[in-house]
Amino acid sequence: MYQQAPSTPRAHYQVAVALIRLDRPTEAIPELRLEQQMTPDDPDVEYQLAYALLQTSQKGEAVTLLRKVVAVRPDHAQAQYQLGKVLLEQGDVAEAVTHLELAAHSDASKDYIHYQLQSAYRRAGRTSDADRELAVYRTIKAQHRETPASAH
Repeated sequence: MYQQAPSTPRAHYQVAVALIRLDRPTEAIPELRLEQQMTPDDPDVEYQLAYALLQTSQKGEAVTLLRKVVAVRPDHAQAQYQLGKVLLEQGDVAEAVTHLELAAHSDASKDYIHYQLQSAYRRAGRTSDADRELAVYRTIKAQHRETPASAH
């Protein structure tokens, strides 16, 4: 279907998501750019493009896209997480904390969000908050170890 109708809405998006899952972000980027032309301002497309750009070390454009996504969808936990993570890497600890807190609030079930948030808190000198988040991270990790693999 994709080869026969490349202008089908979301066709490029679906191909790109599959490529990202196959750890082929470089190939996903042109697909997402095509999708972006057909469906401009789609937060899902912009998030996936930002993610692929991050995977290929194109952080400047990725941050711009992530900021756009979280402005429209502040509850987009993954966009908040990725933005917070990049900002933390760039040394903007205060803004990183804000985005990582929003990510944790939007999806409290992801251990890696809590781990990154505890790291940001530690860098901000907020030791008790960091210790609390580290405890949450460890609890979630322990629950995952106790849950049979088929339940994930």
